[in-house]
Amino acid sequence: MATTREIKEGDLVFIADGDLPRNQWPRGVVIATFPGKDGGVRVVDVRTNTGTYRRPIVKICLIDIGH
Repeated sequence: MATTREIKEGDLVFIADGDLPRNQWPRGVVIATFPGKDGGVRVVDVRTNTGTYRRPIVKICLIDIGH
């Protein structure tokens, strides 16, 4: 059974983009998180090589590097 955790600052992520194939999704680092009314993270700022993007977490894929 898979467990989930909230995305936090410093996490490495892909930004899902429906216009691109998955192997071309931008990769970046979460630099800020924004909680919703329930206290859970709902939006993040991601720094990539081409700029900083604010995206909802449903458009973010966490890269699990396995600690």
